[in-house]
Amino acid sequence: MKKALFLAFCLSMAITAGAQNATVQPELIKYIDVTGKAEMEIEPDEITFVINITEYWKEEFDKKVKVENFKTKVPLAEIENDLVTALLKAGVKKEEISVREVGGHGRRIGKDFLNSKRYELKLKNFKVVDNIIKTVDTRGIDYMNITELKNDKIGEYRLDCKVKALQAAHNKAKVLVEAIGEELGEVLTIDSSNEGSLGYSRPEFMNVYSAKSRSFESDAAVGGAMDIEEVRNSIDNIRKIKLNERTSVRFRIK
Repeated sequence: MKKALFLAFCLSMAITAGAQNATVQPELIKYIDVTGKAEMEIEPDEITFVINITEYWKEEFDKKVKVENFKTKVPLAEIENDLVTALLKAGVKKEEISVREVGGHGRRIGKDFLNSKRYELKLKNFKVVDNIIKTVDTRGIDYMNITELKNDKIGEYRLDCKVKALQAAHNKAKVLVEAIGEELGEVLTIDSSNEGSLGYSRPEFMNVYSAKSRSFESDAAVGGAMDIEEVRNSIDNIRKIKLNERTSVRFRIK
């Protein structure tokens, strides 16, 4: 009998507690979602600079001579020797120069095969890049590319940029909430998973220097001096690494 009464009492308490819990309303949380942005420019401490050289014909720089009449080929060894000499004069160290690719291509008109070679330079600053542009003979050069910019402390700079993005989000949320007479509360969530981005443009890198007259696809594609100003103007746009960070934050509204 006592056992039955005890079980009945426990059941009664459970039902009462359940009824009480059913009437409790969860707290209504007011919040605001904002996105903070930050940008940063940093100096690179390693520049990957690529130069591609190809054998050419002396006659291609004479607009009066037709392609089928080209006959005086400038050998790759001569172009290569002149290039390396110019690079050393410009301040490039021997250990910073490496050959990445050797190949060649033929002309649509004629049977001659033109050998080519691609050099990759690991440079420390843009002063050397500027010296290269001033020093090298553009004849025999197909293109010059800046393919990558690096900085050993890029992780630290990126973290600093993330912090600035977070601070920007906080300032934005505070202004917006106070504008409607409310008070900004604590942070509920932070999302900075986008990992930001590096701000240099690939198209600018891939065509820093284009030897437009080096194509032999038609009779009209005859040589001439390369436009070195085009090189300078392109490089001026990519002298720094640009970091872009976005951070999404949810704040409680008190």
